[in-house]
Amino acid sequence: MEIGGRSFNFKRIPSLVKDGRLDIKTVDQAVSQLLRAKFEMRLFENPFHAAPQDQWPSLLRTDEASDLVRTIDRELIVPLGNHSTLPLKKTNKIAIIGPMAHGYMNYGDYVFKRSQNRGVTPLNGIQRFPQAIQATKDADVAVVVLLLSRVPAQVGSQDRHVDVNSLNLVRAISDTGKPTVVVFSSGKPITEPWIANSTAAFVQPFYPSEQGGNALADVLFGQLQSLWSTICHAIEDSGHVDANGTIVFGHQYAAAMVSLRIHVDVTNTSPVDGTEVVQLYIVDTITSVDAPNRKLKAFKKLYIKAGETATVRLPVSIQEIGLE
Repeated sequence: MEIGGRSFNFKRIPSLVKDGRLDIKTVDQAVSQLLRAKFEMRLFENPFHAAPQDQWPSLLRTDEASDLVRTIDRELIVPLGNHSTLPLKKTNKIAIIGPMAHGYMNYGDYVFKRSQNRGVTPLNGIQRFPQAIQATKDADVAVVVLLLSRVPAQVGSQDRHVDVNSLNLVRAISDTGKPTVVVFSSGKPITEPWIANSTAAFVQPFYPSEQGGNALADVLFGQLQSLWSTICHAIEDSGHVDANGTIVFGHQYAAAMVSLRIHVDVTNTSPVDGTEVVQLYIVDTITSVDAPNRKLKAFKKLYIKAGETATVRLPVSIQEIGLE
């Protein structure tokens, strides 16, 4: 029904219809779909399903809810790179820098008014670890929390980058010689090769809950973190096509097979327990028609204790590999 932002929202619909830029049939279709959903949910008979307002203090921001969202935030953080800098030591002197380090929460666009003023910022979360913040001039490590640029690097590009001022900030901090950990504060993956190749570590938390700062600190200090080393494996001898067009199956294929079972060992080489999501992607290297670069076909979440190895098995049916 509504596109976010002040330029395109429901208040503009009457003028768009009047100017002929929006067909009233499109509006009718959107309204009918919304009304149908409300009828099916019986919202016209009982529009207020929520708890009475006098019960809100006992239901909102409970200890149980805070623990849950902190766990969710922690497991959503994606460690993208680490050159022996993480996990941080609680005795490290850490400089917390960047436009998104403190002051307000970056929840994204679709949030309640002034909600960005509530929550645990990255600075708040890291300060709660004893002796973590002593000074910035002689810091052992710099943690730079960056903002996603809203302008694509090129017209028509889907890549997202940090804004230029933030990138210059990272360069200046990195030039001091201090290990620099970059935290991307955004709702989309960021493409920034220079940061990937020139900093000590970088992580992607995405939009957090009010416990986002605590969850980030959990990961940076190695408290039940995601595994820092993620290795992609390609299945060798996957088959090929001869010059005459004959398809030669690899050793893991047979014409009568109805499913594949991929298994891989995952070792937690870090000093702390952690979780990892093993993902299986299919890449079609011989298709003669347009096909996705890769398709996610299976995944499984693992909890692995420090120093231990787990074997994960991912079954995939042959039908799922074919093109639709």
